[in-house]
Amino acid sequence: MLVRSAAGGRVRGGRATTGGAPATAEGDPTPEPTTPGTDRRAPRAVPAWWDRARRFAGEPLSTRAAITIVVVAGLIAAVVLLRNYRDLIFFFDEWDFIQDRRGWGPDAFLESHNEHLALVAAFVYKVLFAVFGITSYWPYAIALVVSHLACAGVLFALLRSWSSNEVAVLGTTVLLFLGTGWGVLLWPFELGVTVSLAAGMGAILAIERRTPRGDVAACGLLLLSLAAASLGVPFTIGVFALMLARGGWVRRLWIVAVPAVLYGAWYLAYGAEKSSTKAENIPQIPVYMADAAAAALAGVFGMNPEIGRSILIAVAVATVAGLVGRWADRDRVTLVLLAVGVTWSLLCLSRFGIGTPAEPRYIYPGAAFMLLLLAALIGSRAITAPRARVVGIVLVTLSLITNIGVLRAGSAQWRDYSAQVQASLGAMTEVRDRVPDDFQPASQYGPQIRAATFFAAVEDLGSPAFSADEIRAGSVNARLAADDVLRRAGAITLEGAAPAPTGTRPPRGAVAADGTLRPGPAGCLTASPLPGASVIVNLDVPPAGLQVRSSGAPGSSPVGVRVVRYADLSPGGAAMATAAADGSVLRVTPVVAPSEWRLEAASAGDLVICGVR
Repeated sequence: MLVRSAAGGRVRGGRATTGGAPATAEGDPTPEPTTPGTDRRAPRAVPAWWDRARRFAGEPLSTRAAITIVVVAGLIAAVVLLRNYRDLIFFFDEWDFIQDRRGWGPDAFLESHNEHLALVAAFVYKVLFAVFGITSYWPYAIALVVSHLACAGVLFALLRSWSSNEVAVLGTTVLLFLGTGWGVLLWPFELGVTVSLAAGMGAILAIERRTPRGDVAACGLLLLSLAAASLGVPFTIGVFALMLARGGWVRRLWIVAVPAVLYGAWYLAYGAEKSSTKAENIPQIPVYMADAAAAALAGVFGMNPEIGRSILIAVAVATVAGLVGRWADRDRVTLVLLAVGVTWSLLCLSRFGIGTPAEPRYIYPGAAFMLLLLAALIGSRAITAPRARVVGIVLVTLSLITNIGVLRAGSAQWRDYSAQVQASLGAMTEVRDRVPDDFQPASQYGPQIRAATFFAAVEDLGSPAFSADEIRAGSVNARLAADDVLRRAGAITLEGAAPAPTGTRPPRGAVAADGTLRPGPAGCLTASPLPGASVIVNLDVPPAGLQVRSSGAPGSSPVGVRVVRYADLSPGGAAMATAAADGSVLRVTPVVAPSEWRLEAASAGDLVICGVR
């Protein structure tokens, strides 16, 4: 007999069932019979975290997540960059500002610098001079890093506007850690480039809003871009081209006309007479542009510019396909191509034969343009396919690894340059009363530095020069640079002279390599080489000086002489002066710090070293 239980099941023979399944006395369902060979086990449950990860991998990246990622990447980039500023100091063009732009007249701001209106850099440096002086480089490094982060932020906003959050995050991360552009990232003087690039991209964002406020902002940002560097010129042209393509440009012409007129007035007053543009460079433009594009694309991935040529071919094909197939935004692609084309053409006209387009300071803006071009080609397509995301992440990871390595190498190179400049300045400071006004202490890495203008500047701003102890603790190259300054300033003299009365005792502390030493003649030491070798003698220079000569005997050899104060004496180093084989005397006289010099004399024959009475 069949009855319904209180729970809604059926009761058969006193046993309740639910859902048609037999129940045990305890109310548990009994296992259903299975056919042999059939697996009735339930499928394994998928962990919740894996399910969430899978859904996340296939969903578009939210704006909030994209901003968070970029902010964190920016903070990490700031730390990485500032760590690489350790022991850096003012370099090349910065000395023009230190020595020649300390006034507050119009010329201090408007004077052309390598054909650029460097008003922004001049203003920033002058403010930092007034507040911090030049004893520390950190305030200037922080200013550059802040401007770089701002540039990356504007790039992120423009990439988001043109493409997707995924593209914006990947492209901005590349720029943040663009070690191939270390010539910009490690040189605060190039904040004009970062500011000009940021303002130019900001002008594009503003003009695309097509609102009165956006138009005013675009005009102001173009003015800022032009005031920072000549990158503002291609941006002004690019914005005008975008206005032409979008229509209604006549009533909005003032947006580009105001910056163009003001910049033109400045160029006629300050820039034209110092222009280095050469018409004979025009035929070189196509090749120069191809090299610049290859270098910029290679820089994005931290690769050699030669590899960038293959990438350039792929990007060129994609660009043509996008324009012909109408799947790319033609107006934006045209804007980028026009702006970057003008940039590289101007560089070729003024810098061809002077610098290559693969220089790090040119790669930075070029890479930003290439990232914009890629975003314009991709368009608003969100990268949601897991494989596409993996490829993008792998490419950016490889870019970060190589770019950070290039950044560290560039930092090490400039750290060596900085040490040499600081050591040279320290040595010049020691002999300040002996050097002429036009003396150049660091002609290789600071050719702008002149003794008179440098000392005038440090009276107001402090000095970044090394002390004597810092020179001694410096690198080999830094100590060599300091000794070179001291010799050129006359802190020690090495010159031919008539024999002078010798001391009553031979010079002390002499050590001979590959030869023997013996006293004589009076007040002198004679060194003789071992068979088939050249004798090398090291000894301290006494305050009264030394005389060095060959023995003058038949078969004598010239004597090469080196003298150092800070550097180490290394056997076989290049001679600074030579005593002839005929026994002519070379007089060594220390003038500054007379008890701190050491001499090395080397000859294939007998040589004689005498103290001076």
